[in-house]
Amino acid sequence: MCESTMPNRFEPTITNIMKRLFTSLFILLFAQAASAQLVALHSTSGVTHYSGSSAFVNAENDALAGDTIYIPGGSFINTTIKKRLTIYGAGHYPDSTTATGITYLSGNLLLDNDADGTHIEGVRVSGQLQMIGDTVSDVTIMYTKFDSGMNLASSGGFTDNFNFIRSEVSGDIYFGAAINCSFINSMINNRVSSCTQGALFENCIFFWGYGYSSQRTISGSYCIVRNCIFFNNDYVGIYNGVSNQSYNNIYVGNPAYAGLQSGNYTSVPQASVFVNHPSGYFSYSSDYHLQSPGTYLGTDGTQVGIYGGPFPYKDGEVPSNPHIRLKNISPTTNTNGELQIEIEVGAQDE
Repeated sequence: MCESTMPNRFEPTITNIMKRLFTSLFILLFAQAASAQLVALHSTSGVTHYSGSSAFVNAENDALAGDTIYIPGGSFINTTIKKRLTIYGAGHYPDSTTATGITYLSGNLLLDNDADGTHIEGVRVSGQLQMIGDTVSDVTIMYTKFDSGMNLASSGGFTDNFNFIRSEVSGDIYFGAAINCSFINSMINNRVSSCTQGALFENCIFFWGYGYSSQRTISGSYCIVRNCIFFNNDYVGIYNGVSNQSYNNIYVGNPAYAGLQSGNYTSVPQASVFVNHPSGYFSYSSDYHLQSPGTYLGTDGTQVGIYGGPFPYKDGEVPSNPHIRLKNISPTTNTNGELQIEIEVGAQDE
């Protein structure tokens, strides 16, 4: 069985993040109070701030490999990542970003040559994720939403060891020649096509159901799909490939396996799956906890779906860097010239 090895860099330590973020955190707070949007570039030479809708573009252009970019709530033009970076947004769930606003990147996010090792958290992207370099390896994306899908092998690019964790994607996902790609504890709205060696889907939710046997949820070969939920009842499952494996998944309707299978839960009534998600695609207002978590167990003994498995889902998808939970800044100073500020900062649990 082909397994995907997960790197140990997914959850950076809170202590190290606090040291890097402390100065910029309060600068960003004051900037937000003045309706500014400052992106902070943390480098070995110090901290640089950028303003305006192109702030993220300018910060990436000036960054060196290994630098960290913090993007506040607001709307920014997307860019091409051309070096190894760590990028933190404020998050994309409306109810967990009331103090900051969501971090919204308009346009496609492109990863070019030398973007190997890039780590991204806490943003919503209006366009696609596209790999455009000759080779792009060891990329991790967490607590993020893509509105228009992914092309993991666009323009002849080649992807190896891509990891998508506790996140969402709408639009189709195209693998092409990408290998060793993992989607863990995430939600996938549309089709996944042309899967190749080492494709792992674990504790995910799939919402796709097209109505034609040639358009099943996943197509390709050498896929491992385990502990997932296929929520629609039209032609779900894996289609048209070889050496696929399907274990301990919930299927609403009649699945197609196209390979080895065991322990699957089939013909589960749709209304009995989630606490609150009547039908359709991903919604911020839904509750994706299982109604009967003890009934549907995965290969590891934890519950099937996003709240089991290796990275149990975190409601609100708060990124792992310190997060502004509460912000009250008086619009004026008092008679002594003092500005009243109330700030509550916390960090995501492991």
